Amino acid sequence: MTDEIRAFIAIRIPASTSLRRVLRDLTGMGSALKPVDPDNLHATLKFLGNTSVDLVPQVASLLEKAAAGRPPCVLTVQGLGVFPHLQRPNVVWGGLEGAQGLCELAAELETGLEQFGFAREDRPFAPT
Repeated sequence: MTDEIRAFIAIRIPASTSLRRVLRDLTGMGSALKPVDPDNLHATLKFLGNTSVDLVPQVASLLEKAAAGRPPCVLTVQGLGVFPHLQRPNVVWGGLEGAQGLCELAAELETGLEQFGFAREDRPFAPT
């Protein structure tokens, strides 16, 4: 039996002063809502699920190749929403403006990860 980890591929979102202020305000809304630490903000490009640790170097190599030579993305957090609904939010999300490069990277990863047995998502990556 191989060791497995629960894995995902994400990019870190730096928390600006205004974003930190929003997170602080959300913290004050009650115990049912627990915002993520500002230093852990991220956008998930691909959820891998239970993944053999033996695959990690191959997935990392694929990611490095897919990201190589791409220009940096200038992202703006634009708008907020919740899952599953406003009456009982479990997740508060922020939309990302300027994420075309991330959409292209996510699509390339979807294709490349199939060779390792990861199923394609039913819908494309959406930064909003």
